[in-house]
Amino acid sequence: MSEAHLNELLIDGYILLSKDIFFANQSCISSALTSIHCLYERLDDLGDQPGCRRAAMDALGRVDLLYPWIANQLSLDVIRGYFHCHRLLINFVRIREPIRDSGAQELHRDWHANEPRSHCELFIALDHINYANGAVEVHSLNGRSRMLVNMNAGDLLIMDSTVQHRGTLNSSGMRRRLLDVQISACSESCAHAISCIG
Repeated sequence: MSEAHLNELLIDGYILLSKDIFFANQSCISSALTSIHCLYERLDDLGDQPGCRRAAMDALGRVDLLYPWIANQLSLDVIRGYFHCHRLLINFVRIREPIRDSGAQELHRDWHANEPRSHCELFIALDHINYANGAVEVHSLNGRSRMLVNMNAGDLLIMDSTVQHRGTLNSSGMRRRLLDVQISACSESCAHAISCIG
């Protein structure tokens, strides 16, 4: 199964993985999300986007709470296969929550466009995310297709950091918390990473 997911990531630059892959039942996902909600409340506000709460974790903190998603065997197989590297770095953990009638972003990339397959974004949905509260618009690596990604709470979107994407408008005012974990292959420049996996 991981090979098929890896191929999809290689072709399109992104792949959506259902929470059902990571958790045995609803009780497990509820427990994991409760822990993530506690982590969310303890992140440091960035205050850099009007109309949104943006917060970050710049130290190790409780990054272990993210491991059901980012250290799951399927996630690791896909990301390690994508990077051709066993050891992975967590560069940062950030979260974005737009308020009502806010949140529409310009298309952007989270890493330099000339360096594909060097960084990935792992987006973990803390809430149900859809067209009403701001689905994620992603464009394929070749730029020939785009998609609005709806996510259930607990779903994971893995995306090459050079993929063009944007958050869309939260027109409903429903909570829309999306956690962004940036991952890269372990290299000599590890000074700014907050954790290492593998």
